[in-house]
Amino acid sequence: MGAPLRCVQKVGQVSEEKPPDIIECTENDTPLQMLDDGEAQVAGGTAWMWAREQYEGTVDVLFVDEAGQMPTVAAMTNPRPCNYP
Repeated sequence: MGAPLRCVQKVGQVSEEKPPDIIECTENDTPLQMLDDGEAQVAGGTAWMWAREQYEGTVDVLFVDEAGQMPTVAAMTNPRPCNYP
């Protein structure tokens, strides 16, 4: 029922016990490549990863969950990865 969902997350260090449904990587280019190739439909990374020029226009929706670590205005002024109509 439904399509399989593959997730990739850019991490500082790969976990010893890898999450079963998340592909962890340490390179900024890997999530972008996996999204472009259709190998992943969801990507996670820091605001610094998403602010990279190469990520411009790569996603339709960017969900920011910084738990108060980043002011809302800073998140709103970094729309680089989103596609615009």
